[in-house]
Amino acid sequence: MTLERIVQFHGAYDLRRPEPRKNYGIHGMEIIFAVKGSKGAVTLNIFTDWHLPHVAGEIQARKSKGYPYNLDELCLPNIVDIGFHSKLPIYGEQTPMENCELTDGNCYYGDSSLQGNEQWREGFLHGGTGWLWPRLEQYYQHIFDGGDRPDLTPIPKKHPDEKIEDAPTSE
Repeated sequence: MTLERIVQFHGAYDLRRPEPRKNYGIHGMEIIFAVKGSKGAVTLNIFTDWHLPHVAGEIQARKSKGYPYNLDELCLPNIVDIGFHSKLPIYGEQTPMENCELTDGNCYYGDSSLQGNEQWREGFLHGGTGWLWPRLEQYYQHIFDGGDRPDLTPIPKKHPDEKIEDAPTSE
């Protein structure tokens, strides 16, 4: 089976309005890594602190005035979820979402924000896309074909002076 790797950047926005029912708030740029196949797609979503310039200025001004929330924690780049977009329901009572660009039609969506933030973040931080793509592909197999869950152990980069543990030594 051929799996397609996709990276999407969704732009930052400021959709605030005085009328509460029309106020959609602010959001920094979002980055989505997706692996797409014949049965659907899996995604890893990252929220960033890349806000529109005037919004970034407002955030800095609030921080300098001692705003009561920790804006650093709210705004730092963070993996917010790992999810799936399936062409067929994965579990009972799932409601389809219309016009999913990852399934080219309706999809059945599910995600885990806890799994995305804790289990994937450190591995991705250490290994970048060289670490991420194989794990997303294995996650696709897990979701759609009942394969094993991916091993999310981080692989820290070694300094060239460090010994490689299992390498043969010459005596």
